[in-house]
Amino acid sequence: MAALRDGARAALAGFAATVGRLGVDACEQRLTDDSLIGSLTLQSRYCDLAVVPQAAPGGSFVPQQLILHSPRPVVVVPGHGEFTHVAERPLLAWDGGMAASRAIEAALPLLRRARLVTLAVFNPDSVYAAHGPEPGADLARFLARHNVQLEVVVRDTDGDVGDGLLALAGETGADLLVMGCYGHTRVRELLVGGTSRTVLKQMTLPVLMMA
Repeated sequence: MAALRDGARAALAGFAATVGRLGVDACEQRLTDDSLIGSLTLQSRYCDLAVVPQAAPGGSFVPQQLILHSPRPVVVVPGHGEFTHVAERPLLAWDGGMAASRAIEAALPLLRRARLVTLAVFNPDSVYAAHGPEPGADLARFLARHNVQLEVVVRDTDGDVGDGLLALAGETGADLLVMGCYGHTRVRELLVGGTSRTVLKQMTLPVLMMA
């Protein structure tokens, strides 16, 4: 236990040094004895968003556990790559669901500052019957009222929508993907829907998620 605490203190000191080099005005440190997910879930209640790494192969941290339990948006950063700017060119995944609505609302402060936002609608005929004849149009109007500059892209795919989203992100030069994360009711700690699972496993850009 002492070794674990010493390692945690060293990690906090390294983080504080990095924050200082970046010129951040304030930094709070928390050292807890709770489980990792329990601690992150609790502390996320007192912040605007949580930023965590992508799950490492064979590692114990699983970001979807935090996403499915946190009351705040969670940004997951890929394990590989450098990201010098974020949210200048966001991509929004819209399926008309509550989780997607929450994620987009949480991202509004970032979307207002973006150069251009792409709103992606996949397979509209099978999903959006209750959302009118123009999938994405109502959300586009909502975002326009918030001074968000955007374009709407509607696509059909027979494959995994997660793969389609990541491909579209590459095409548009997106630097942030905003989407809902859907869990299975009985085992929310372990399982997420196929699209969320694909993105979290194969992500090539930071992803802001809410459940």
